Amino acid sequence: MAKMATKKGDKPVAVYMPKTLTRADLAEAVYGSVGLSRADSARFVEDILNEVSVTLVRGENVKLSSFGSLVIAHFHAEHQVRGGFGN
Repeated sequence: MAKMATKKGDKPVAVYMPKTLTRADLAEAVYGSVGLSRADSARFVEDILNEVSVTLVRGENVKLSSFGSLVIAHFHAEHQVRGGFGN
């Protein structure tokens, strides 16, 4: 498991993150570092992920400072069918 260091007030808090990061893991990290209730932390994470999703669906890029950018790649479909049997 990966270890993510966060801060709550002045003292560091260690949050252990599994290999696959889930919404629940993100909500727990928000709860541990920001101090929102668990329910508010879950709503916060859901709202952020929803906004990212909606922005990507609109065809816009998402840039997260100190993390990276999320971009939907568009590939052109082949206009020709390539058969494997001499077609």
